[in-house]
Amino acid sequence: MSVANDDGSGSTVKGHFNFLTNRYFEDVLNNSTLASSDKGLNAIIRQLLVELELFWQRATSVGAFSANDELEDYSTTALEMIWTPFLIADLYQRLQVGPNNTKESAGQGAPSSLKTSEGASGEMKIYTERVQASCQGLQALTRQEVLARSNEWFRIYLEWMQNLELVKEETIELYSKYRPDHRTQRIELSRKVTELRQKWNEAENKLQYMLAKRRRMQELMEDDGDALEEQGGEEEETLRERALARLEWSIYNSCQQLQMSVRELEMLQGIQPEQREAISKEYQQTLDAVRRGELSLGRHTYTILPDGSMMAGTLSKPQGLDPNVVLQGGGQMPTSLLNQHMFRQQVQDELMVDRNPTTMTLQEFAMKEMTEVQRQMDEVQTLQQQQQEEDERLGEEGIEERQRVKDSKWADWQDDHPAYGITNKGNYS
Repeated sequence: MSVANDDGSGSTVKGHFNFLTNRYFEDVLNNSTLASSDKGLNAIIRQLLVELELFWQRATSVGAFSANDELEDYSTTALEMIWTPFLIADLYQRLQVGPNNTKESAGQGAPSSLKTSEGASGEMKIYTERVQASCQGLQALTRQEVLARSNEWFRIYLEWMQNLELVKEETIELYSKYRPDHRTQRIELSRKVTELRQKWNEAENKLQYMLAKRRRMQELMEDDGDALEEQGGEEEETLRERALARLEWSIYNSCQQLQMSVRELEMLQGIQPEQREAISKEYQQTLDAVRRGELSLGRHTYTILPDGSMMAGTLSKPQGLDPNVVLQGGGQMPTSLLNQHMFRQQVQDELMVDRNPTTMTLQEFAMKEMTEVQRQMDEVQTLQQQQQEEDERLGEEGIEERQRVKDSKWADWQDDHPAYGITNKGNYS
């Protein structure tokens, strides 16, 4: 997959995909500063949606993926790029729409990454104009249309994963539909998502460690004037492990999001248009609270105390909560008891310190390891240089005399330390 990209930038297809995924991670997934309703964030989401849809359209049109191929037939690059439908579906879930979006966004210019210079090529200008026009079209969508598109892309992604035999149809049918009386299945799904996310993080950390080590080795080789060999099989295998772990996590995360998305879509279709804006705003605030860890999915977090009363949140993270939300069986907790429990929890947190805290990241460890390797190489080189200088100073006869003295001392030591027994290999094998 080393052909040039159609956007006129001259980058490879893989490079363009990596650029889009990096923006997804940095500006959307790992965003901790901008609210979900922020205009700038939604402009980034719309741009990524359009570019990823164009990318998927071009990749499928040239036959980059085939439904008849098995998992072993896919290259590592293809396994990374087939993640695109999930990215599109997830971005549609995060896209905020409303009655004022079109008016508010009409005066906004193109995103900074789409602004073209005067010397840009014609293909790049056409690509930019096409992205801008599609972004304008996304601003006119309603929440129902956004959710419908998201659900369709989730189903496309799950269909591809089913063709690759990464998931069975029965599993998709079991977890993708919301059933009020099947709470155990929802708990299993949540645990599965957490487990696969941990697996993805481990593969990501391993890959980052190898890349940091390779970058350090490349710097050392450049200092010596040598060229570093091409990417080895171990790095390629790690990239493939990361891609597979990411695909597996996305399968179950898609099922989880489908449950929530279908419920929201049914809710929007069953209420009056004037009520939708207020309900959608409250729903998004709840989702933001869930992502921050303040609320759990579907219910408020509460703690049952030893005296039978209940408090919102946990002892370490209390929450403000409407009393009507929590059952009043044990009554409200007195302030003195609450302060006492919180003080005990604070003392416990201070005493139960982590005895084995993390001292460095994998990248820092790779840097220290390569520094130690370089120090050992320099030490060996220094000893060899000193030996060479001594040989030049002694000359040929001096070297022979030095070897004769060394052999004589070794023979004297053998005479002073006789062997206790004779082996098949001799006394001093």
